[in-house]
Amino acid sequence: MLRLLVGLVDKSMLEVTRQSGEISYRMLTTIQHYAQMKLASQPNARSIVTAHSNWAIALAEAANIALQAFLVESGDHRGFLSARALREESSWVERLLDAGKVPDDVLDSVLSAQGFLLVLQNNLTEAIPILERCLDLCAAAADDEGSAKAKLFLATAMWSNDDD
Repeated sequence: MLRLLVGLVDKSMLEVTRQSGEISYRMLTTIQHYAQMKLASQPNARSIVTAHSNWAIALAEAANIALQAFLVESGDHRGFLSARALREESSWVERLLDAGKVPDDVLDSVLSAQGFLLVLQNNLTEAIPILERCLDLCAAAADDEGSAKAKLFLATAMWSNDDD
């Protein structure tokens, strides 16, 4: 994986940024625009986007499960995720939600993840209403697994809020 990243940086397809000792990579805007044009010209563009979205959701869910297991086992998650990474992830999800670009069939999962990120950031005043909305959506859809996650994250937020 590292060789692939280095190769893309060497070819000026990715930009490396270093901030506070952390390294991150981002695709250049020109490359993004070119890829979007190429995708739009494909007759099956929608199915490609759907397949990619499904892959990203599955990856995020797997990461969420791994993170939850780590938190339960370690009992102390400080330093596991940087505050910067949490803010960036939360900001990205917030922009999608504000733009109304989250499909209804995954909205409950996105709200659950956003609520969880906000709880990890100790931003409980924003986390609680998001998790309550998620819980309402899960209940309306009779999604027991989603409801269980939302209840867990909401209980964590409320419990943490009582400590303040």
